[in-house]
Amino acid sequence: MTTLAELAVEVLTTADGRAKTALSHAHAARWRQSRAEGRPLAIGRAEPPLRPARPARPELLPPREVPRRRPGSH
Repeated sequence: MTTLAELAVEVLTTADGRAKTALSHAHAARWRQSRAEGRPLAIGRAEPPLRPARPARPELLPPREVPRRRPGSH
């Protein structure tokens, strides 16, 4: 059985931002489903990484090529 702590570590060790987001959503859906079925996932224990995974080399752009932020975005 997978625990919530193990699922969290899996997310933290995923480097790609889009994959990390998709994995987070999938794990949240799994957690909600297990609770709805009356068999919630155990919290468990897992060793988190010292730092969350990040992409190896982010794409660097000249200032003029950086996409503009939309009004109201943070």
